[in-house]
Amino acid sequence: MAAEPDGFRIEDGERSERHETEAQREQRWEQEWNQELETRSPWYWWARAGYVLLLVILFYLLGQAMVHHHFFTGGGQNNQNTGGPTGP
Repeated sequence: MAAEPDGFRIEDGERSERHETEAQREQRWEQEWNQELETRSPWYWWARAGYVLLLVILFYLLGQAMVHHHFFTGGGQNNQNTGGPTGP
């Protein structure tokens, strides 16, 4: 016999809800997850796709602005007024 911390005893070979195996726990989680995915509205998927598309467009525009700023405004660092020597 195995003693439980709260004083409850289980006979060898018996299983309780608390003693489900890792495989059983994973299978139960997978069933719940699949059921949740099946019950979601198609609008959820359209909204999710729209959100991802919006992020892609924003990152594209940000990248374009950074490239434009770097290559079409002289490139490199702006070294004016660095406090260093100004020449001979």
